[in-house]
Amino acid sequence: RVDRSKWRGSTMFREYRLHPAVAAWSATFTLPEAPSGSYLAVAINGRHGREGAVAALRVNAQPVGAPRRAVSYPCVVWEHYVRPAEGNTTYYFPVEASWVHQPMEAVALALHTDDMADDEKAALTAEVWITAYPPPAVERDLTLE
Repeated sequence: RVDRSKWRGSTMFREYRLHPAVAAWSATFTLPEAPSGSYLAVAINGRHGREGAVAALRVNAQPVGAPRRAVSYPCVVWEHYVRPAEGNTTYYFPVEASWVHQPMEAVALALHTDDMADDEKAALTAEVWITAYPPPAVERDLTLE
């Protein structure tokens, strides 16, 4: 069992028991460094249906969720339209210094949805990138002779 004592809830996502995974992808890796402001971007490429794909990390076998996503996570906002994600979503995970040289796994799941056939989801691809925002800047002296 997963320790759920620090979980926070949301009413924005479908119940997993009604929309189980129909395909999965994973990539294992380690990070040699963690530049300031860096994050991992897990992109799920292709059409997956409304809210039909999710991504997560395992760092040293511990689950890590993404606090941000593009297209943005659904939300309850006052008088504002929220565009549902139907494809090409990217999940963002801020990198922590403690993750350096730890075993990591990025996982993406395609979920059953009523608006798309499960077998179409096999065409999805997933990839993980490390980047930074704003880009890390360091002061350096350059002497030209």
